[in-house]
Amino acid sequence: MINIKDKAILRDHCVVCGKKDLEIVYEYPSFPVFIGCTSQDIEKDKFADLKICISKSSGVLQLSNLLPLDLVYSEYHSEALGGVWGNHHSEFCKFIIKNYSGSLVTEIGGSNCRLAELCLAEKPSLKWTVVEPNSSLDKHDSIVIHSAYIEEKLDLISSSDTITHSHVLEHLYKPMDFMEKMSKGQNCGDRIIFSVPNLMSYLENKFVNTLNFEHTYFLTEEVVMYMLEKYSYTLVDKIYFSNHSIFYAFEKSGKINQKTKKMVSFYQRNKNLYFKMISFYKNEVKRLNNIIEKHTGEVFIFGAHIFTQYLTYLGLNPSRIQSILDNSNLKCGKRLYGNQLRVQHPSVIKGLDKPLVIVKAGQYQDEVEYQLREINNSVIIR
Repeated sequence: MINIKDKAILRDHCVVCGKKDLEIVYEYPSFPVFIGCTSQDIEKDKFADLKICISKSSGVLQLSNLLPLDLVYSEYHSEALGGVWGNHHSEFCKFIIKNYSGSLVTEIGGSNCRLAELCLAEKPSLKWTVVEPNSSLDKHDSIVIHSAYIEEKLDLISSSDTITHSHVLEHLYKPMDFMEKMSKGQNCGDRIIFSVPNLMSYLENKFVNTLNFEHTYFLTEEVVMYMLEKYSYTLVDKIYFSNHSIFYAFEKSGKINQKTKKMVSFYQRNKNLYFKMISFYKNEVKRLNNIIEKHTGEVFIFGAHIFTQYLTYLGLNPSRIQSILDNSNLKCGKRLYGNQLRVQHPSVIKGLDKPLVIVKAGQYQDEVEYQLREINNSVIIR
């Protein structure tokens, strides 16, 4: 195992307001740098300090040390599987079709092009371009694919009527710079349509995927409105998708406004919410270890993702856990990064007598529990 403290990229100012007033809230020394799975030997896994800070001025929670992108996204791991993601893409597709401007669409971070395919099925006349550095597709009959970051293809912004992205904005290291580039590239009347995770709901519900080496700042509704208004966008439409995501449609309405009203700080609210989450999981790990110790049958945990990494990092005992259950065919047979546990498909619990499955799957909890009970109605879920 390799600690890479020397490769961290310092963020010494608030990602939103720019003030150098970051205060450390909590630190996770030597946390796994990648939240997916791997086939490499565990000795090659890399770790870095995960430092959660907060700006005293804006109240935005954020990481103070970032990692090189080639570490954080070292392998493809975002298939967006399951009913929740399927419904998300279907509803976001409807939202895009309702709000797009013109017919030239550029999607940033298009992954496997599923969203593009849905939109083109509804509106075949759209001309769709995807800019994605880690796409699982090299080419597509109806979609132009650029294997790159949008910063390398800025000309696509000015040549498109609509920019769209799904669960991308919260991953950016410099979102204000990104919005400035969008604003300078787009013309009045052009639109930017996007989906972001409802991170406030995540934190209120103690979902551990709120902040990590990928989600490096707490993108709330207040932050979204501040960013877009600052760069001269007007809100056209907004929809909540369960407690999972928020869909936004903004229109470029004028020159960049350098006198945007000051952002209201939610310092105490956000700090308290994060401390409540930490306290909950420390107690939860103790409770789960006690349950595992007393259980006489097979034990599994669901989610080859940060959900499991976080629990084992805080002390969940993996010695009696047979494997991690996950629906991704890309992950099955591999090992969760930073962990000795390997991945199997949930179907392995079929026929077992009262298998215990630890499930802390955030916004996917209900979907996962339903699936496990369909496979084995004697399953014990904790």
